[in-house]
Amino acid sequence: MSTNYSATGAQWPLLQSITEQRHAGGLFSVSAEYITPAGSSGVPTSIPTSEGNVTVYPEPTITRGTDGFDRVNATGYDIWSNETAKTVSLEVGELDLIVYGWKRKSFVAGDPVLDGSFEQVVIFSKVKGYLFESSHQIRMRTSGDNSIPSAPALRVLNFAGGEVTEYSHYGADPVAIVKSSTLTNIKVTSFGTVEQIEVVHSIISAIATVSLPDPNV
Repeated sequence: MSTNYSATGAQWPLLQSITEQRHAGGLFSVSAEYITPAGSSGVPTSIPTSEGNVTVYPEPTITRGTDGFDRVNATGYDIWSNETAKTVSLEVGELDLIVYGWKRKSFVAGDPVLDGSFEQVVIFSKVKGYLFESSHQIRMRTSGDNSIPSAPALRVLNFAGGEVTEYSHYGADPVAIVKSSTLTNIKVTSFGTVEQIEVVHSIISAIATVSLPDPNV
């Protein structure tokens, strides 16, 4: 059974169907199917959508029909939201512990240096039982815009899910945990006139520095 299509020359290609999608991070995508007389060189350069006319990207694909018409499939991309989509993941981490402690000198009778007093030592160790946050952010931008999502505040957690900001060591007052985070991954995907940027920020170290009281005082 044949289908009759009617359009003036200015209306070809003729829009048949359209599908719109709004993605997390602000990406708006649209796909559309058109028909045009077989052998016609006309293809759409933009697609009418609820977000306005969207530029076709990449080049449309053409399927030759047996009914005298060709099918033209076109896609386009735009920005529907400037909000940044954010997710947080957790990785098992270790606290870098630096302890300025003391040890007794070897006792030598009559030697004022080796008289059994204490000398300072520095002890480095790793403390297990922590979770480090990583942040994954996605947002859209126009081509030529080189800005990236800013680094969020990341937390150190215990295995119960509570935030940990201090470390307590026997014989010393609690000390603050000093975190260091950085951009660990970046990905930019081009959709013609717009781009999707994905960035990951992660905690790369957490350090606690403890100074034990001087036993010589």
